[in-house]
Parts: sequence; C-alpha cells; structure tokens
Amino acid sequence: MSDNNSNNTITYNGLYVFFIGVIVLFATINIYEFVFGIGGGFNGLNKLSLAENQSVTLWGGIQRVLGKEQVYGATTYGDVAKLSNGYSYMPEIDNDVSPMLESVREASELADSMGAGFLYVQCPVKQIDGRYYDQGVQDYSLDKYNAMIAGLEDMDINYIDMKQVLLDSDKDWFEYFYYSDHHWRNNAAFIAYNRICDELKTNGFLIDDSLISEDAFSIESYSDIFLGSHGRMAGPLYTGLDGYELYIPKEDMNYSLKVPSKGIEVSGSFQDCIVHREYLEKYSYDYYAYYTYFDEDYELIEVTNHTKADGPRVVVVRDSLAVPTSAFLATQCSELDILDLRYLENVDSVEYIKEKEPDYIIYIFGTGYLGDEAASRLRPID
Repeated sequence: MSDNNSNNTITYNGLYVFFIGVIVLFATINIYEFVFGIGGGFNGLNKLSLAENQSVTLWGGIQRVLGKEQVYGATTYGDVAKLSNGYSYMPEIDNDVSPMLESVREASELADSMGAGFLYVQCPVKQIDGRYYDQGVQDYSLDKYNAMIAGLEDMDINYIDMKQVLLDSDKDWFEYFYYSDHHWRNNAAFIAYNRICDELKTNGFLIDDSLISEDAFSIESYSDIFLGSHGRMAGPLYTGLDGYELYIPKEDMNYSLKVPSKGIEVSGSFQDCIVHREYLEKYSYDYYAYYTYFDEDYELIEVTNHTKADGPRVVVVRDSLAVPTSAFLATQCSELDILDLRYLENVDSVEYIKEKEPDYIIYIFGTGYLGDEAASRLRPID
C-alpha cells in the first residue's frame, strides 16, 4: 500500500513540476519580449519563435486537460473559447455595426453614381444561434450579425445573408467551418461564389454556367494540414488540426495577377497565379493553409482573366473571409480587383474604383470588422 502511495506522490509531483515549468517558460518569454520591446506579449500569427510555438502548444494542452472553456493570453490577438461541440472561436467584445452600415451606404451610392451594381455579402459565424455556448463566455458575434442584416434591410441595400443560405443547404452546419480557424471552409465559400454568380447573371452579365458546379473543379483533400488562427493562438493540443480542400478549376484559363505594392506580376494558369501550395506542405505556426489562395491579405490584388474577356468587371472590398470566394470569382470575371482597406495605403480607393469602371462593387465581410471604419470605408489618401 505504501509503495502505491509513494508512486502516486512521485507522479503528482512530476506533473506539478511539469506544469510549473511550462508556466515559467510562458511567463519568461513574455517578460523577455516586454523588456526588449518586442511587443509586450506573444507577437501572434507568423511571428512566433520555436520556443514560443512550443510554449503556446503546451499551454493550450494544459488548458484542455483542465477542461477550460476559454484559453487566456496565448497571443496578443485575443482569447480563444470553445463551443460545447469542440469548435473553437474568438469571442467578440463589441456589438457596434454602424461603421460598416455607413460605409456600405456610401459605397452603394458610389456604385449608383457610376451606373454599377452593388452587393453586400455577409459571411456567418460558426456559433449559429447560441445553442452551443458554454456558460460564462460573453460573445457579441451573433448580435452583430443580426444587427447587420437588420440594418441592410432597413437601408434597402442589396445583400446576401449567407447564414440563411447555408442553413437552407443539405449539409450539417458545422461541415462549413473549421475546428481551429475563424474562417469558413471552401465548400461554404463556393456556395457564396454561386450566389454571387446568380446575382451577376440576373443583372445581365455573362456567367459561364459550366463553372458554377463543383464538378467543374478538381477538389484535393488534405488531412491534418491546417492549424487555424485559433490553433495558433491556443495551440493544436487545445483546438486540434483541420483538413483542407483545394478547389482547382478543370478548365485551362489564362490569367495575369498583380500586387502593385509588392511589385508582384505573374501570368499563367489559375495555379500559376492564385494557388500557393507551399502552405499545404505541412502544418505549423508559420504555414497557414487558408492562404493557399492569394498567399496573404495583400491590400490590393488585380486579376485579369484573359480567357473570359467578356466576363464582368468586379471590385471586391473585403476582409479575409472573402479569400476563397474571390479566387472562385476570378474564373468568371474579365477583371477582378480585390481591395483590403485594412492595409491599403497611399491609394485613393474612391478614385481607384472610378478609374476601374467596374460593373459591380461587392463587399464581402465576416463579423469581426463590422465595427471598424478603417476596414470598410472607401476614402481618399489622408
């Protein structure tokens, strides 16, 4: 009996020392960064050292063993919580959507003044309707989503409610979302692409019907390759890993892509210009599979599809939720200009759009930036 007690004591002491060691490592790295001005905390996505990676991983693992509903302070990007079915999310702490509504009103008026169409696409949050929340975590994501839809309705803005579209589909809701990331999966983004094509076609623009079916795309599946944004905040031991499905159009088309601020100019196929397979080589804190399309959130991407010269000219104003949908739209548009106003500098976005003379201006956003005017309002150079 005494031997068993002794062994248990050794085991508990060992676990105690292990947990304390991880906490000390976590705190030491944060203190080091604060003292040397590196950011006063973990830098976050794409900036973690190997030691920091391991510290976040172990920290998240401890939180999972302890059954925590929320992981605190893993990186400077915020806290990560879990729904009762295991899907992670980042609680939103404000519920203001007025900046986006005002930005949309102005953009719609700009489109009208140019004789162009306007469409707003609201991407959903994985929380669906609140039934999967655990007690004690406050989150305004659903409030913001509902307020945005109500505001668009009141303003008589042309919009697509993608939450309702996905609810009306034949898949389980969570098949459209990642465990470890805040974005939707490419199957959901493809449905949004379909609905946008319906809008364009209804308004008289040339849409290639052969490209709106998944049968027109080769779909490559990768398992346990994606450590999403929440996984990089809380670690894979807390969130798990996700698979990834890469959609490649079967039709051979000729593209050109430019990123003016980076001096990037590429010509060739869809894969040559838009796909970055390096993100699918392995999972890590530095390989983010979501950016397999377009590489990253560049402030301005200009895509020309020379094969679809009669297709619509479209300007997309977006946050990162629009990345895969924009890639699919490139198969239909003669010209596709993608603006991420969060990072756009030294460009008068209003004059830029006027010079482009688009057939449509399309806003595509999740809920995260509905309260951020800088992410959505077209503006001249300061």
